[in-house]
This record gives sequence, C-alpha cells and structure tokens, in this order.
Amino acid sequence: MDFNRELSMTDEAAADLLLAADWRSTVPVDATQLRVRYGQGRNGKYATDVAVIDLFGLVEHREPTFHPAFSLVEFGQLFRHVVYQRRVDVVILNVDSSGGEVAGTPEAAASVFAARDKTRVIAIANGIMKGAAYWLASAAGQVFATPSGDVGGIGVLYIHEEQSKADAQAGLRRTIIHSADGKSEGNRFEPLSEAAADRLRDFTSARYRMMIDDIARHRGTDAATVEHDYGNGRTLAADQALAARMIDKVKTFDELLAELGVRRLRTPGPAGRGRVGSS
Repeated sequence: MDFNRELSMTDEAAADLLLAADWRSTVPVDATQLRVRYGQGRNGKYATDVAVIDLFGLVEHREPTFHPAFSLVEFGQLFRHVVYQRRVDVVILNVDSSGGEVAGTPEAAASVFAARDKTRVIAIANGIMKGAAYWLASAAGQVFATPSGDVGGIGVLYIHEEQSKADAQAGLRRTIIHSADGKSEGNRFEPLSEAAADRLRDFTSARYRMMIDDIARHRGTDAATVEHDYGNGRTLAADQALAARMIDKVKTFDELLAELGVRRLRTPGPAGRGRVGSS
C-alpha cells in the first residue's frame, strides 16, 4: 500500500501502518485474509444455501501488502462467483476491518448493491467495520453489528510522506525535472507546498463526497444525514450505530446463523482460502 494516496480508515490504523512500514518488507505477508464458507439453512420448510465471506484486516485494492488484509479485486471475483455461479440464497459479509484504500472500494460496493436484487446480502460488523469497510458493507441489503462491534470512521484521509531530510542526512540530493507545472506536485522528495496541499485537500474532499453519496444511496437516506448523523468521522458503538440507523440490528454472529437455520459452516477445498474455483 502506497501512503501517498487517499485512504478511508481510522487515524489509529493509519498510525499503525506508518509504524509498520519500516519493517513490513521483512515480515512474510499472507496472500489474503479472504475466505468463503458454506452452510445449509432453512427458510420455513425450504432449504437455503448460505455463503459466508470473511473480510478481515485492511482493505487493499489489489494484492495485499500488509497482514492481515484482503484484496478488493479478489473479493469481487469471489462475490460474483457465489452469487451468479453458485447462486446461493444468502450471502453474509463477515467483516472485521478498520478500513483501507479508497481505490476499488466504490466499484466493489456497486457489485454488492447490484446483487441485492438477486440474493439476500447481509453484512455484519463482527468486531470492527470502519472507513472503507463500512463503505463496502453499507451496500448490503441489511447491516448488523455484534454487541461489542464498532462501526463508522466515515471519511477520507491522505498521508503524505516526505523524505527530504532523511535524504539529506544520507548525503542524497534529488532533482526532479518535469514539464507540466503540476506533474511532480506532492512528490515525497520535496517539502509539500501550500498549493499542493490545497490540491490534495480538494482531491480528498471529492473522494469523501463520493463515499457519502454512495453510503446514502445504499442506506436509503440523504447525504446530509450520513455526513452529520453517522458519526462525522468518529467510530460508534453498536447501540449508537443502531440509534443513528447506520445498521439495522445488533446481534451476534452465532445468532445470525441460528436465525438462518445454519448449524455448521464448511470451508471448500484444501486451501480453504476462498479463491474462485476453490469450491
């Protein structure tokens, strides 16, 4: 994950990423925290097929670079597989994520939102559901949280890393030659100018408006309600999120499975990691 891009996560998670950046190259990265499990449920006298997709860790656009994390591209492939090929009756997005990259999130959310006409989609904050993770989960037809779950962190931030002093201490001096005035704006080798900072603020605000508008459409409300009543960037406890209508119910994951009549979940394939074709 490149820090010089827009993110939708909590400040605490962003700080952890910055601390981790110095040693991440020495730590083996698990390819993905994306997993699917299947179960048989009941709807009255009829049997139903249920798929649970675990979304744990940071939200990353493509191949995860941190652990734990999951890829939105892989999620999209897996989600389409269970909805349109497996044709399950219910999909549960089992979320425990502090958020992550904006890139890829609105597209993944659009896929979830479009599938609501075909199958029942439920998202549950089974721990935390913040930033980009809530953006994605809000597209489900129903959004739940466990009693101890945390929901929110709606907003976009941009972390600009600047290394000119570190370069100077190392005896390095970098010269950037560019054509267009804005071509090297905001690069990490020079201090951030006020003009560049203003442009990044505008860019971040545009992404924030996209997020707000998407969540409002997903939740059947208006952008002003999302902006002012959904925590205003803060994290809400499950009961607070319910009162704000960010979620629809508070229940445990086991209660959700029992409600659907699911007694056991099985992980397909020897790897059990949920890639398309693993079932």
